[in-house]
Amino acid sequence: MDPRETRSRRWLPALVSATALCGLACPSPETDPGPTDRWRTRAGEQRLPSKHRSGDLDHRDLDHDPGADGSAPCGACVGEPRAVSLPLQCDSPSVRGKAHAEREPSPGETELHVIQIYEAQSSGSWTIDAEGTPHAPPHLRGEVLVEVDRPGTHVLALAAYEPVHWRIHASRGATIEAVLLSGFYRQSVDAPPGAAVESLYLADEEGSARGRDLDEPGAGLYLQGDCPAGSAGAWPDPGANCLVTKIEQRTGLRTVSFRGAYQANRFTIEPCHARVVPPYPTRTGRRGLLERCGHLQRQAHCATLAQGVPALIGLESGELCVAEDDAPPAFGGGPVSLGWIGDALYGCGNHELPLSRLDLRTGRLERTSVDCAAATDRAGKLLLVPWPASHGTQLKLYDDFTAAQTLPPVSCSTVGGPFVDRISVHGDKVYTAWHATDAITETSLRDGGQRTIQLEGFENWVMGLSATDTGELLILSPAHGAAGGSPTALHVFDLQSGQRRRTLPLNGVLSGLSCRPAAGC
Repeated sequence: MDPRETRSRRWLPALVSATALCGLACPSPETDPGPTDRWRTRAGEQRLPSKHRSGDLDHRDLDHDPGADGSAPCGACVGEPRAVSLPLQCDSPSVRGKAHAEREPSPGETELHVIQIYEAQSSGSWTIDAEGTPHAPPHLRGEVLVEVDRPGTHVLALAAYEPVHWRIHASRGATIEAVLLSGFYRQSVDAPPGAAVESLYLADEEGSARGRDLDEPGAGLYLQGDCPAGSAGAWPDPGANCLVTKIEQRTGLRTVSFRGAYQANRFTIEPCHARVVPPYPTRTGRRGLLERCGHLQRQAHCATLAQGVPALIGLESGELCVAEDDAPPAFGGGPVSLGWIGDALYGCGNHELPLSRLDLRTGRLERTSVDCAAATDRAGKLLLVPWPASHGTQLKLYDDFTAAQTLPPVSCSTVGGPFVDRISVHGDKVYTAWHATDAITETSLRDGGQRTIQLEGFENWVMGLSATDTGELLILSPAHGAAGGSPTALHVFDLQSGQRRRTLPLNGVLSGLSCRPAAGC
């Protein structure tokens, strides 16, 4: 047996059996242990109470305050990763053409560096036989060199889908404390002497899934396996963010840098000659919605998206006013639920659209790596439906956009009923629906009580949902045909009885809905 494998058993001896059944534990809110206890703590000998792990939470009022010790009543575990902020980019030839971001480490900090690829450049390629049948490439083991030319103590987390042999070279003054390997196929490494090594992979060399009862490190585990699909090696990306969060939970360290590419055979970790850039991609349109369409605010109105471009609907006039915009659509195809706080819209949609904010005055768009199925607002705070949406979804309430990226939720509430990916909040009631339905579920955020609102004469796609101060429930839906393929109609129902009040045809393909009374009301 390789002596490094023996060290890896000592490094994380208890995690394999526990995580196979329960998932990784949430990071401890306590202060970081001293150097002598660091690996023992990471090994799982000090577990958080069960209330901090996902799956153990009952209904909780959204107004519930955090505990006196500062812990939130619900935390983010595997599957609900917090966003990792890496605001710096380095101007170096070694990272050009590759995804790269990092933060400034604290003096004396053990630096966690994450590298993610799909495959090494020598992993093979698709072939076509004489009969024209394509064949997937064999799972050849490629090789990647990682040069650590940076003083200090480092932990390397190296992830790939295909089998990769990683070769690590550390310059004088650089100490490699540990190496964590993760891949669908088996990963291997030449690590410097003294570095602990742990290898997590799911399949054997022939691609057969390994059992979870194997008595060896990493049996049946693959850190990227439960993360959203995304672009391998991209940043920011929900899938990469999920991977980084899992690695942080497993090691107890904060990430200092992320490097990635779809294919690569060499990475250099060197001192960062950094420049500060916006932490996430941004875009600015020519003219904001509120400047162009402000006249509609003199009547009850709703914000929506016309194929991703922000727009206002006048509920009295039926006018649809779309922002002037010569840039690509702000929200892609457009989320189907919207939060409207101040002068900004908030939205997300499955793993295809992470949490984003659009300033309706300036047209500025900010995207994060936070994955969510839907977003709305409640009393000036941001309410998210985690992805994937599921029966008995647990909603997450955050103080603001920044908190949603960096902090545990303020509080949580579980809503039952159908699978949830459409949401609106009015007062202490939340209204949820699946994408195609004939009924809306109303849940009290005070006591968890529920009722079903049967919609008169409606069974269609729900492309937007909003409850109003006038006791109405507004639903956007295709006037005919499939969602996204025909002009949209706005259906107005009585919020209590579900009786249809009126239908307002709209000249546009719309999604997402958040409504307000006339200005000054």
